[in-house]
Order: sequence, then C-alpha cells, then structure tokens
Amino acid sequence: MSPVPRSPQAVRASITDRLNRYAHDHGQNIALVRRRFVIARFLTRVFDADPDGWILKGGIGMMVRLPQARYSKDIDLLAATDLSDSVDELRRAVRDHHLDHFRFEVGPATELSHDKGVTVTVTASLGSKKYDSFSLDVVGSRRTLVGEIERRPIPRLVDTDDFPPETSVPLYPLADQIADKICALYEVHGAAGAASGRFRDLVDLLLISMFLPIDLTSTVDAVERERRVRGLPSLPVTLVSPGPAWATQWAKTARNSPLTADLHDLEGALAAAGRCYDRILGSLPTARQPAVWSHGRSAWEAPE
Repeated sequence: MSPVPRSPQAVRASITDRLNRYAHDHGQNIALVRRRFVIARFLTRVFDADPDGWILKGGIGMMVRLPQARYSKDIDLLAATDLSDSVDELRRAVRDHHLDHFRFEVGPATELSHDKGVTVTVTASLGSKKYDSFSLDVVGSRRTLVGEIERRPIPRLVDTDDFPPETSVPLYPLADQIADKICALYEVHGAAGAASGRFRDLVDLLLISMFLPIDLTSTVDAVERERRVRGLPSLPVTLVSPGPAWATQWAKTARNSPLTADLHDLEGALAAAGRCYDRILGSLPTARQPAVWSHGRSAWEAPE
C-alpha cells in the first residue's frame, strides 16, 4: 500500500492508466485485462483470509498454472467445507478482510443445474463507483481428488504500490483437470446423443502437453474414475475427433487461441495431442508402469 493514503479517484486513475498500457503493450482487450486484475485481487483476499478453505478450478486455475492458457472471465472454486457455510464465509471474508482499495460484494446464491453447486455475482467497487463484476461458481467437494493439490502464485499483472502482492493459491490437481477435459470431449448430451462441442478443452490439453509434466499413473486413475462418474461406457483408445462438427468448427477456436498455425487443422491438433494422451487412453483402466510426460522432448519417460 502507498505510505500516504490516496483517494479512490487517484487510485482508479493510476490503475486504469497502468492496465491500459499493459493491454496496449500486449495486444490484449482492455476489458479482459481489467477483469483479470480484479479477479486476481479478489482471489488474493479470499486466500489470504483462508488459505486452505478453497481450491481454484476452471479457466482461472489454468491461467495461474499455465499463463499461456485461455483467459476465463469467471471463477470456479471448490469448497473444502459445507457448501452453504462456504458461501457465507466467502461473503464475510471479502467484506471484512481488507487488503487493498477494492470493496467486494457477493450477491445472492443461485443453484447450478444438476445440483452441482451455486453461482453468485461478485461486484468490485473503488470508492463509491462500481469497477467491474463477474460470476463465481462454488461447488462442493463430493469426492477425494486423485492428483496432488499444487500451490502456485497468482501472476502479478502490473506493479503498483497501491496494491500489495498477490498471494499463492491451491490449484485443482492437474491429473483431475486432464481427466475432466478428456471425458468432457467424449461425453454425449441429450436423447439424440449430441457430440461434445468443448473445443477449448482440446486447446487446454494441447497447452498442458506443451508446457507441463504429467504423471501417468495418477492421470490414468483420474481419467478412469471420471469416466465412471460420468457414466461413459468407454473412451477411445487413441485421441480422435469427438464428432463431425469438429472438422469445420475447430479451426475458429484454434485461431483465437495461443496455438500455432500448424495446430489450427484438426488432424494436426489431434496428432500432436495424441503423442501425449494416447498413452493415457491406452493405459486405461490402470497404468502398468509408471511414466512421466516430458514436455520438452514430447515423449513419455521412466521416472527418475
């Protein structure tokens, strides 16, 4: 914090200028840059107040683990305790735990479909004026996670004395996240069995394989459990197109992602991802030998 308190108007003008310059220098949309900053400040307050009460999921969790990943406009939190109590605790934490110039208000909870949790709207204000708002989904911990929970620092977007450094946050395990994405690709919907349209999950899977190590044993276990939870009769033994629409619709999503041009073609993307994930799919239901994915060499290797 600045040694001499500054007015909300001065803080707003200063951070707006810094975020505008960041957006210009990085060729990013200013609205998304503002949202990213506000969400980082919100999460810093939540996890500073209760470091172990939550686990960060979803696109924001991917962004913390992998800055190259797509940016999400909303937050997904996994509650470590009772869901109704967690939302009340969250509301109290962001209201009473003061770290910076923002004031956060958590709105009424609305149930998500299929009894998965609740969603709330979070409004951020500077002084008497609204700065931004975003959606927050809170889900309960219904089962034990397979992989290890990692704790990583939230990337600092801009340097400013008006806001203290961001904190570290516990992340949804990589093995479980990969399992969610693989199974989502092949889950069908409705009476007609409509194929998945989760194009961004393939983007994330590709980015994970490019930049992160993957443990085979825990990931195979996580995929098999997620398959059973979702009631999927089987998964393909290699990574294949989830449905006919992918041949024409994949390219648009790929072009609007960090993926290189050679991966804008579906066959090329599946082949590249398959070098990593075919081993996982082919090992179901249980990996016979341990292995670790080397993203630097694009190969599975025996653990050291």
